[in-house]
Amino acid sequence: MPRKSARQLVDELVQRHEPRLREAILAAIDDIRNSIRLRVVIERLERGDVTGATEALQIEPEAFARLERATFDAYADGGQAEVGNLPLVRDPNGNRVVFRFGIPNPEAEAWLREHSSTLVTRIVDDQRQAIRQHLTTGLAEGRNHVRQRWKPLAGSYEAATGARAVSSASRHPRSAM
Repeated sequence: MPRKSARQLVDELVQRHEPRLREAILAAIDDIRNSIRLRVVIERLERGDVTGATEALQIEPEAFARLERATFDAYADGGQAEVGNLPLVRDPNGNRVVFRFGIPNPEAEAWLREHSSTLVTRIVDDQRQAIRQHLTTGLAEGRNHVRQRWKPLAGSYEAATGARAVSSASRHPRSAM
């Protein structure tokens, strides 16, 4: 089988893993949204407690466990694809040298844990900061009509499903803010 170019290999990996990574992020957002107790958030906002309202949203790194797993899967798949794409190599006796990608590599595992942990930490911190800034600005400008502004973003709780209904505004909160 002919070797693939680096570009072809990367394109195939992106095509395979981008939907999985996207779905993992959206699942984390849904998990966070479904855990929101809007009553608590609203009570804290009505008292002007931006920090408490932000904390009540429970935006935690643990919600992104699927993203960390999807990142690990992409790493493993990429390593295996690269090794499978290596040219044929023979030892001095003419025997084929076999290369395998070993997932349990302590240095690679440490790098991957650090990388995925840093990614999740940045996502969580960015979301908390954006929400805190939005709330603070709204309070300062006197435009925090709490129920009207936050219910569409959090979604309406549907007792039948036990989940919050997703609107386009809640899927893309920056455009709704």
